[in-house]
Amino acid sequence: VRSNSSSLHLGRPSWRPHALLKASFNGCSEMLSGIASSVVTLLYNYQLLRKYEPRIDTMSFDEIDRDFIQRYLNTFSNPNSARNAKNRLTTIFNAAIDEGITQNYPFRKIKLPKMVVRHKAVGIDRLIEIFNTKPRNKSALWTIKLMKLS
Repeated sequence: VRSNSSSLHLGRPSWRPHALLKASFNGCSEMLSGIASSVVTLLYNYQLLRKYEPRIDTMSFDEIDRDFIQRYLNTFSNPNSARNAKNRLTTIFNAAIDEGITQNYPFRKIKLPKMVVRHKAVGIDRLIEIFNTKPRNKSALWTIKLMKLS
C-alpha cells in the first residue's frame, strides 16, 4: 500500500446504528412516496377510463378490443399522455395474462399520435458565450467553475 495525499481513502468500516437507522427511515419515506404516487396515478387513470366508458366496471378483459383501446387513446390531446396510458393498460393486460385471467392482448397494431420533438441542444456559439461570461457574484462564479470542470 502506498501513501496517498488525497482526502479520500479506504478505511475500516465502523458500526454506526444511528446512521443506519436514519438511512432506513429515509428509504421508507422514498418508498411510501413512490407508492402514494402510483396509487394516485392508478385512480386518475381509472377515472379517465370511467369517463370514457361508464360500463368499464362490468367489462371483462375479453370485451376490450383493439378498436376500444385505439378510440380511448385518441381522446388524449397530448401524445405523451396517450403513450403513457397505453403503457399502463399494457401492464395491466400483461398481469392479467400472467395470472391466467385472459389471453386477450389487444395492443397489436395500435397507432399512437406522433410526438413533437423539440431540439434542446445548445449551439457552439452559445456555449462559448456562456463560458466567457463574467460572473456577477460569487454564487455565479462557482456555477461557472463547476460547468468548466464537467
